[in-house]
This record gives sequence, C-alpha cells and structure tokens, in this order.
Amino acid sequence: MARRIQRRPGVCYTSIWLNLQGLERALVTPLGIEGELQISASETFSVRNTNRDTAQTLVEQRRMLAFCVERWVSVEPAIVMTAFGCNLEGEVIFMGTITLAAIVIFWLPK
Repeated sequence: MARRIQRRPGVCYTSIWLNLQGLERALVTPLGIEGELQISASETFSVRNTNRDTAQTLVEQRRMLAFCVERWVSVEPAIVMTAFGCNLEGEVIFMGTITLAAIVIFWLPK
C-alpha cells in the first residue's frame, strides 16, 4: 500500500512497525522513515501485544538500533509505553519504568 503513495510537497509521510522485519519493509517505501526504540513498562502488555517479554524486547530493540545505525537511519524517540499504568495490568512499578527509560535513552546515538 505505501509503495503506491505519490508524495506531495509539504506533506510528511511515515509508518509504524513493531519489529525488524516491518522496519525493513518500511525502508523500501517512499515514506520518510526514522528509527525509534520502544518498550512497555508492563510485562503483560508487552507479551500480549508483541509476544515478547521485557528481556526479549530489549534484545530486539538492540537489534533494531544496530540495524538503523548500520543503514544511517536516524533514531530519535525512545518510547516507554504504559509508563503511567496499563489497561491489562493496572499500576506499573515506577522504578521499573525509570530503569527501562534509562536503558533505552542510554542506547540512543549521541
């Protein structure tokens, strides 16, 4: 679908992906692609939405970052989803959220 887009001046086109395979597909489209790191502060949310626990997600995000750096894809945002609560789990542990945020921010290129 994205390959069919005919770009117009002044319009920003982008995409969302959940894994490395999705990012690879996005890069061959005419969309403007920026890398991002994302993790959920809720283990339940992570497993339910990506089929990966937090440790597996951290490994995948490191792979995603390396992929972006190797291909000169800028990596700007680092997103911690469910940082202030989870619709599946309720409250999340504040220090766990801070720790995850610190990890992904530390990884970002300087």
